Amino acid sequence: MPEQIYSAAIIDLNGVVYEHGETRADGTTEKIIRPGAREFLDFLVDSPVPHLFATNTTSQMKEDVAIELAESGLEITPNNIFSCVEAGLQYLQQEDLRRVYLISSSDKLRARFRTYEHEGFRIELVSSYDSTHPDDPNNKIDAVVVGFDREFHSRTRNDATDFVMGGARIVALNMNENRPKLDGTHEWNVGACVAGLVCAAKIRPEDVYNAGKPNREFYVQAQSMLGYSLSRVAEVLVIGDDPEADLRGARDRSMATAFFPSRKDAEWPSDLGFSPDVTVRESLEELIPYFIVPQGKNRQE
Repeated sequence: MPEQIYSAAIIDLNGVVYEHGETRADGTTEKIIRPGAREFLDFLVDSPVPHLFATNTTSQMKEDVAIELAESGLEITPNNIFSCVEAGLQYLQQEDLRRVYLISSSDKLRARFRTYEHEGFRIELVSSYDSTHPDDPNNKIDAVVVGFDREFHSRTRNDATDFVMGGARIVALNMNENRPKLDGTHEWNVGACVAGLVCAAKIRPEDVYNAGKPNREFYVQAQSMLGYSLSRVAEVLVIGDDPEADLRGARDRSMATAFFPSRKDAEWPSDLGFSPDVTVRESLEELIPYFIVPQGKNRQE
């Protein structure tokens, strides 16, 4: 029996529960389930152990992720998925940032922002900057929100730059620099677009708010969704395959970390400043003994 056991889990999706396979004709991507994921998730549900799935994707809504996983045989409800999109929306509401210019090539992301309403808070999406009338009050907005935009056209770049130079904040839904493609090449991701805006608008990188992992606040919000107070933070085990993107923010929140590398030969970076509490090498099933089973339950049931 491990010396330390936990009562809740936050689990990265891409890289831990599944890996991307081939892209289908309809644009969706095959999900290849990683070793032990089915058995581990069954254990969490049957025990039950409180858990959330974390994702930095902005090109899919959590409902779409749940549908694709169901097609692969994993029943995960959207309510159990916490994404950087939801974290970003919560931040906009918290800071009362209502007028927003959204950078994204996803119609579903735009629809999510347009329809978001909570406790009287709603978002007004601004379509463009009126360069012919720079002093027009409509050019004053609260935030430029950056999601994944496959094209990132010059008009988008220029409008975003003018909005930021006019006082709008930059809210990045994540800071991932690039996205690997199946042919082995890469394309710009949110972090690269943000870096360009920071340079063009002449602002400090630290003035950008990152709503996704590894921001410590992402894990604060996830912990709140689990119903765990600050006094119980050490009971939460965060499971990821990327030490920097998945686990550094969790450690900053004083959560325990489990490293499940997507490559068997992957090593923990020596310069990160901390080590994982648990390292998984073969299968997620290795983590089952690390969790408290509620009284009256049996691990073999």
